[in-house]
Amino acid sequence: MTNCEYRLRVIDITVHKWGEDGQGEHVCNKGGFTIGSFDTIAKAKAELAEFFGYEPDYEAYEGEDYVCGGIIENEDAYADPDGEYIADYVVTMDKVCTVSNWGASA
Repeated sequence: MTNCEYRLRVIDITVHKWGEDGQGEHVCNKGGFTIGSFDTIAKAKAELAEFFGYEPDYEAYEGEDYVCGGIIENEDAYADPDGEYIADYVVTMDKVCTVSNWGASA
């Protein structure tokens, strides 16, 4: 029996000013973090949709190792439709499995 989980990780965040004219000057780049681990891909996708506040366009990233999404945020980096920043997130999903065949060669 294979025991696997699907781990969502933010691998990059790029932040720009946001206003009436849309995206403005670059503010910073930030490192990543783990959103969570899930026992199915469907549960991971549901969490990602909740994280972004919308369903990402997975077809746009078909064949890629990541998906992107933007969130309008306030100065405390919380989602806020009236926020002054747009944060563009790059997210990857890793399949993590326990190795139980110790005699196998790589």
